Amino acid sequence: MRSDYFTPTQAFDKFLTQYRYNRMFKALKQFNHIKQVYDLGCGSGQLVHLLCEQGYDAYGIDVKSDQRIIAADLNNTLPLSDESVDLITSLANIEHLEKPLFNLHEIYRVLRKNGVLILTTPSTAAKPILEFLAYKLKWINETEIRDHKIYFSKKLLEHYLQKVGFHQFQVKRFQMGLNLHAIAIK
Repeated sequence: MRSDYFTPTQAFDKFLTQYRYNRMFKALKQFNHIKQVYDLGCGSGQLVHLLCEQGYDAYGIDVKSDQRIIAADLNNTLPLSDESVDLITSLANIEHLEKPLFNLHEIYRVLRKNGVLILTTPSTAAKPILEFLAYKLKWINETEIRDHKIYFSKKLLEHYLQKVGFHQFQVKRFQMGLNLHAIAIK
C-alpha cells in the first residue's frame, strides 16, 4: 500500500490541521520577539517540529511525553514557571478541556510580559456540522468530536480572555464562521 494514502477521515483532518498551522504561522510573523514556544495539546508534536525547523525553541505539552513534549494534564497547573514563555499555541485544543477558563488562567500565568497566545477553537456554529461530518459522513474522527466539552461563541471567548487578564486581544471567525482564531497579548 502507498505510504502517502489517506483515508477520507485522515485527509480531511490533515487539511484542517494544515489550515490552522498556516493561520498560526501567518499570525506569528507579526511578533519578532518570540523565541520560546509551547504548543498545548500538541499530539505527536508535528507543530513543535515545524516551529523548531523555523528556528524557535519549541516544546509541546500533551498527555504523553516524547522528545520535546512534556506530559501533563491541561486541566491542571501547567508545569512551567511564572512568566517564562514567549508564545503559547492552543490549536483546536481548549474545547476538549474540562476547565477551559482555568487553562486560560494558567496560560496567562506562564506568559512573559508581551507574551502571546494564539488559539483556535470551533465556534458554536460548528457543533451541528462537526457532528454531521463525524457521525453521518464519517469524514472526521467521531471520538474527537464526542470529546468536545464546550463550543465557544466569539463573545464567550472574548469574555474568558478578558476575565483571565488579557486586555489586548482579537478574536476572529474563520472557515465560514465555523472556527474562532484568537490572538491575545499579555
